Amino acid sequence: MSQQEYSTSGLHASRILKELSTLRKMEFLCDGSIKLLNGSVKVSRAILAAGCPYFKALFKFEEETHHGAHSTVEPVLDITVESFEIILDYIYTGKMSLDNDNIQDVLQASDLLLMNDLKVPIL
Repeated sequence: MSQQEYSTSGLHASRILKELSTLRKMEFLCDGSIKLLNGSVKVSRAILAAGCPYFKALFKFEEETHHGAHSTVEPVLDITVESFEIILDYIYTGKMSLDNDNIQDVLQASDLLLMNDLKVPIL
């Protein structure tokens, strides 16, 4: 029998991202944290790096500097917890909830984090 490839057309990826989002909200299997203006958020460094160019560059530099081991130093960002959570939701789901109260902060955070794809749905 010859080998055949089978695909679920994104269902698998969608299910995995949903489960990873659930784990994030439970703060389970998080291997880092980010200090923000009004608190900190536990994160999965691999998912942040996959979804955000800023963190990919930061963590890559950190591992190169520490010869393959990540540092225990928390990055500090000039972003509120609320805005960062919206961005994390976008990374994990491709969706975000914006309103008149948070849109400006999210746009500024997307600039800081080099997330141009986050601004496309807004504009």
